[in-house]
Amino acid sequence: MRLFNIKRSLFLRIFLLFFLAVAITTTLLLWLEERELQSSILPALSGLMVRHAQGIVADLGPQPDPHRLQQTADSLQVDIRYESNGVIWQSDPDMQVKKREAMIPYEEDDRVRIMISEESESEGIFVDLQSDHGHYQLNLLKAGHLPQDELYDFISLGLVIFSFFSIYLILRNQLKPIKALHEGVRAIGEGNLDFEIKTNSVDELGQLALSFNHMTQQIRESLQARDQLLLDVSHELRSPLTRMLVALEFLKHDKTKQTLHRNIKHMEAMVTEILETERLNSSYGGLQPEPINILDLLMDTCKNYQDQKPGVVLQCSPEDLIVSVDPTRVTTVLNNLLSNATRHSNAKDPIEVTCAREQGKILIKVQDYGSGIPKDDLPHIFEPFYRVDKSRSKQTGGYGLGMSVCKKIMEAHGGQIDITSQPNKGTCVLLTFP
Repeated sequence: MRLFNIKRSLFLRIFLLFFLAVAITTTLLLWLEERELQSSILPALSGLMVRHAQGIVADLGPQPDPHRLQQTADSLQVDIRYESNGVIWQSDPDMQVKKREAMIPYEEDDRVRIMISEESESEGIFVDLQSDHGHYQLNLLKAGHLPQDELYDFISLGLVIFSFFSIYLILRNQLKPIKALHEGVRAIGEGNLDFEIKTNSVDELGQLALSFNHMTQQIRESLQARDQLLLDVSHELRSPLTRMLVALEFLKHDKTKQTLHRNIKHMEAMVTEILETERLNSSYGGLQPEPINILDLLMDTCKNYQDQKPGVVLQCSPEDLIVSVDPTRVTTVLNNLLSNATRHSNAKDPIEVTCAREQGKILIKVQDYGSGIPKDDLPHIFEPFYRVDKSRSKQTGGYGLGMSVCKKIMEAHGGQIDITSQPNKGTCVLLTFP
């Protein structure tokens, strides 16, 4: 029902406003036209009608018989009422007779009176004539034959319909940038920063579209600069980290050396994840897919977590599930998911991993029964460096890059990754391969 919500639709409000203006203007023009008709055309028409009526009476002659009266009324398509010596005759029994006193004398001749009636039951131009041979009353333009009736109604309806559709088409064309802007905002909200609004308009809406395109370009450039900075820093850190690890080997084994070694390894892992993310965006570091049985890859990966609490239960269909993927990258995804699930699960309920083919797609589900993820954090879970634990403790997770890497790897395969979670009940991650 959003189409008819006036508060939400600028188009509908403008359209109704224009339509109301057209309706008022049309009504005013018709009213003025009718007044003009009554003030100028109808008086001239009255003279013509009186002369026409006098001609009919003269043609009938003195003491016309009913047959001649009826023949004249039928041939001329008029109503005739004739009264003489107490005898009254009407060509149409349903003819509405006007009172002579209510009619207007024509050119101050009381023997000739005229009335223009617009009443639905007695519409027409009535001429009342008194002659030496009798009293005549004629309706020269019967109901439905007045020139301002059907023609004017038809023209009015046509003008309203034409105005309605003309305004609709004009407004729809003029407001195209608003629809494009709405689509652009939605695309940007979904992460498509390459979206650009195409417009040829030079008005305010066109300027707004150009400003939107400039804004998205600035965002892209800022993000690219950030990514390039991370990449450059990561490359520069690689060599010093390697030299530090080599230097540590010459120190005696004690608690200080272990702490330094652990921290350097953590930093090296973070640098590796950053570089891995950027390699997926590079044309030189893309996937190297090959057909494999995904069940074998799952079993090999799950074995590494069997001895860690709460353990892993693998449930797969007996058939081979052949899919073309990059085994190294998919292993990275599975390790990230199982590592997270192991870290946040309780000690008694094992992690469940299932794999099956549904509607031509391979589905892998990783379900744990641990602490879960708060509802407010779920929309941000795939953002780089995002951590549910705001203290960023090493006991509760890594650097916030793992899920971001998983998403990029799945998208590079043409698949997708979805996550659902309930606090204190667990988290379910679904991988879909085409």
